[in-house]
Amino acid sequence: MVNIQKLIEKLENRYQDYNDTVERIVELEKNKVKFLVIRPDEEITIKRLEKDTDKLQHVYDLGIKEW
Repeated sequence: MVNIQKLIEKLENRYQDYNDTVERIVELEKNKVKFLVIRPDEEITIKRLEKDTDKLQHVYDLGIKEW
């Protein structure tokens, strides 16, 4: 039961872990620390289950262009 409680806490706070990681990456980039970040140059604003094929095509094209 203890492991399940830890899992629940982790899932409830995963957004904060993600935001902390992104903040740290931005900080490292500003300080010119060399590391590899794989992400598009522009912000992606689609949903996880996006159905709009034009939006999906745009994101796909971004990935191909930046590859």
